[in-house]
Amino acid sequence: MPSGSVFTATALASIIGTQVMAKLEAARKAGKPIDGHAPGLMGEERKQYAQAGITSDHECSSLEEGRLCIEVGMKPMASLHH
Repeated sequence: MPSGSVFTATALASIIGTQVMAKLEAARKAGKPIDGHAPGLMGEERKQYAQAGITSDHECSSLEEGRLCIEVGMKPMASLHH
């Protein structure tokens, strides 16, 4: 990949990441819940997700995922698929 493309992609990712973090902080300050969407996220990654301020996950697809959400302080939501 040309270095100019790599630089542009990195810069865009940084800008978007900064904007997302600013929105999460604004929601926290306003006392708003921050709903997540992380199917299959387990272990240390789930803990880090919760520590980032995500308060719920509307894609828990197993009992184990739901239990882990509760353990890390999140509210699990069931995802019912046909």
